Amino acid sequence: MVALAMTTMCGFLALAVDVGVAYSVRKSAQAASDAGALAGAANALGTGVYGTCGAIVVCQPAPAACGASGSAPYTTLGSACLYASRNGFSSGGNNGSQTVSVASDINASPNAPGVAANYWVMVEVSEEIPRFFGGVLNSPLLFVRTTSVAAVVQVAGATTVALVQ
Repeated sequence: MVALAMTTMCGFLALAVDVGVAYSVRKSAQAASDAGALAGAANALGTGVYGTCGAIVVCQPAPAACGASGSAPYTTLGSACLYASRNGFSSGGNNGSQTVSVASDINASPNAPGVAANYWVMVEVSEEIPRFFGGVLNSPLLFVRTTSVAAVVQVAGATTVALVQ
C-alpha cells in the first residue's frame, strides 16, 4: 500500500512541478512577445511612414527568425527582436532551446482578421523546456509557444499602437 501511495504521490508531484515550470515559462514568453510586438509597431509609428514599406519600416509577411535580413537594430523588426531579447528570449537563447520569429506588413494581419491596421508586427516566441519528473513517463521536453500582434491603428481619430492579439 505504501509503495502504491508513494508512486501516486510522485506522479502528482511530477505533474505539479512540470506544469508549474511550463506556466512560468509561458508567462515570461508572453511578456517577451508582447513587448517585441509593441516595440516594433511603436517604432513604425515613430517614423511617420508606417503605411509604406522601406528601409526602416520593414515588410516581411512570412515569419523569419530574429537576426535574419531586415532585423537590423534600427528597423521595426530589429526593435521587435531587441525587446524580446531584453525580456529574456532570443533566437538560439537558453542553450539553443529558444526561438523568436518576427513578421510584419501593411495589409490586414493574418492573426487579427477584421482589424484595420496601417501596419502590424507579429512576434512568435517559443522554448523547449525539460521535464523534471514527467519525462520518465512521457516525452522529456515540453514545448511552449506564444504569439503577439501589435498594430498601428486609428482610434477615435488618433493614430496609436494597440496589441490586437
